[in-house]
Amino acid sequence: MESAKANGIDPRAYITYLLKELPQQPDFADPAQLAVYLPWHYPGARHQNKKTTDKHQAKNAA
Repeated sequence: MESAKANGIDPRAYITYLLKELPQQPDFADPAQLAVYLPWHYPGARHQNKKTTDKHQAKNAA
């Protein structure tokens, strides 16, 4: 949840996405396949609250 917040992602939307997508993976998925589900790869991240993302970017730039 904190990683989602740190990446400007709505945690509830991210968890919902994971609960829908992860059951589609094989039981013993390759770790590289699971990496696409990390918050910074979340497809909805680009469509989240721009204010939060801008604030996070400004904090990292400082």
